[in-house]
Parts: sequence; C-alpha cells; structure tokens
Amino acid sequence: MPSSTDTSRSILKEVGGADNVANLTYCATRLRFQLRDRGRADLTALENTPSVLGVVPQGSDGVQVVMGGGVAEFYNAIVREPGMGDADAAPAKKEYGGVRGKYDWVNFCFEFLSDTFRPVLWALLGASLIITMLVLADTFGWQDFRAPMEEQPDGYVLLHAMWRSVFYFLPIMIGATASRKLGANEWVGAAIPAALLTPEFLSLGEAKDVVHIFGLPLVLNDYSSQVFPPLIAAVGLYWVEKGLKKIIPSAVHMVFVPFFSLLIMIPLTAFIFGPFGIGIGNGISNFLEWTNNLSPFILAIVIPLLYPFLVPLGLHWPLNAIMVQNLATLGYDFIQGPMGAWNFACFGVVTGVFLISL
Repeated sequence: MPSSTDTSRSILKEVGGADNVANLTYCATRLRFQLRDRGRADLTALENTPSVLGVVPQGSDGVQVVMGGGVAEFYNAIVREPGMGDADAAPAKKEYGGVRGKYDWVNFCFEFLSDTFRPVLWALLGASLIITMLVLADTFGWQDFRAPMEEQPDGYVLLHAMWRSVFYFLPIMIGATASRKLGANEWVGAAIPAALLTPEFLSLGEAKDVVHIFGLPLVLNDYSSQVFPPLIAAVGLYWVEKGLKKIIPSAVHMVFVPFFSLLIMIPLTAFIFGPFGIGIGNGISNFLEWTNNLSPFILAIVIPLLYPFLVPLGLHWPLNAIMVQNLATLGYDFIQGPMGAWNFACFGVVTGVFLISL
C-alpha cells in the first residue's frame, strides 16, 4: 500500500501539477481543488490512484477528490509539495463553476458555511460522543442526564463540562473560522462573540431583559451555543476592517484596525447583529419544529430524500447550523434522526453489495 506522501504526489501530478492548482481546501472527506486549467488534469488516472475513492468534477475548473476520513493527512502532504505555496492565495475572483447555482453570491454563501463549520466539526463530534456516554449512563440508570448540576456527582459534572465547553463557546469558534474564511482577522472575529459571553455582559441581564447603554435600549440574549450571530458579525467585521484599512496608514494597521474593529463591532453585535441572528435562527428552527409537529413522517421523508443531493454539493451545512440551533433553543434536535436514517440506509446498501460481491 503506497504511503500518503506517494499518493498525494500522484494526486498532484494527475491534477496537472502544483502550478495548475489555484486553490486547495478540504472538507470532512474530500480534497477540493480549484484548477487553473482542468484540461490538464487526467481525471481517469486520478480516479485510479490508490486510496482515491472517487472523483467529482465541479463546474468548469473544480475537482473534488474523495479520500475518506483520512483526508486531512493527504491535504497536509500535498501542501508540503514544492510549488504549492502559490496555491494558498485565493484568486482575485473566486470561481465556483456554477455547480451549486448560477449566482455567485449563492455559491459563496454555501462555500462560506462549509468552510466555517468544517474546522469545528472535530470538536463537535468529540463533544457529541461525550453526550452519548452520559445518555447511556442515564439509560442504564446510573445517573440522570437532565438532573441539575448541583445534584450530579463531581465526576459527571466534569463530563458535562467537557461537552458543554464546545457548545457554550461555539460562537467564539464560529467567529474565528467565519472571519478567516472571509479574510478578516480570525482572533478579532473570535473576540466579538466572546465579549457577549463574559461575566460582565451576562451580569447585565441578572435583573431584567432590557438595559439602557448610554440611553440606548439593549435587548439581552443568551448567546451561548448560537451560530447565526457570530456568522453575521464576521461579515460585518470583514467590511469594517476593509474600510478601516483604507483610511488608516498601513504602518499602524496592527494597532488601530483591531482597536476600532472591536470598538465598532462589539456594540453593533450586541445591539443589532446578535438579536437579528438569534431571530433568524429561531425563525428557521421554529418553522422546522412546526413541520415536525405537523407530521414527523413528512419531515422524516423529505430530509433523507434531499440529503444525497445536498452532500455532494456542500448544501448540507445549513442543516448542521439549524441542528446546533435546535440543541441550543430546544435542548434536542429532530433533524439528525432522519439524517441518521439515510446514513444507515447507505450502510445497508454498501453492506449488501459487499456480501453479494463475496
């Protein structure tokens, strides 16, 4: 079996070499190439490369190479190859090939969601398995999962802290990855939602839901586990940074761009973007909950029916955002079940094909 380095070199060769790669990213299972000239790529040879599970052309210049769960290892090997330093710079106008839609802004929105959630996926998966352990403990009658923390043994309190750390501080992670995707400073992007999770900000809402800051009414919300407020704040940060860099001398960008960015974006997020983002998330979640309450059977058919078409195009990421929103607002989720049914159906089909092939 060839090593990951040998396979990565073969992949790079078959896509036309390092000089033909304009941009390279990866998702949970795929290498995502944006090529300067796809005519130079040998897709047949690429698909026959050992360890490559499949090749999916995307638009006129894109190629997705399916590698499975070890995709990060191959990505890291490819970017270390000579000449790949130039591939990290995004082209002046990002091309999406029109696969997901004929409008660039629609394509970018889905790409934005995909690249925002992909880096956080590892932490979410790890936390979800810790939740599974606690639910199993509840199932076997060892410890009530939903009991208040003051009634939980110390060991279980620590386990709850392990998974809640990911969901509670999820806005900070999303703020960082979303800002990085847009080209804004990721640490400033993380600091904006972090300000809304500090004890000082939380203390404002101890006695009331609305406070007045310098005479302006501020509606207080719980921003833990929220995904839409940091997403909107990252977009705002991108434009604020872009404007500040035009009017502030480059010699003092490092000091005054983050200073004014925080000074502008934290109040904007607290007063406007945060409540607006929570409204969007709650609206979508409430609509899907209404559909589920109307007929869980219909929802359980529609989601698995659409999912096989959403995944190859990267359109399933908005559903992940809604699932996190459901967990934050409802304490449970009704989308993952139908998605799981589709996954088990795929497993059944593959197992059947495997047994027949034997």
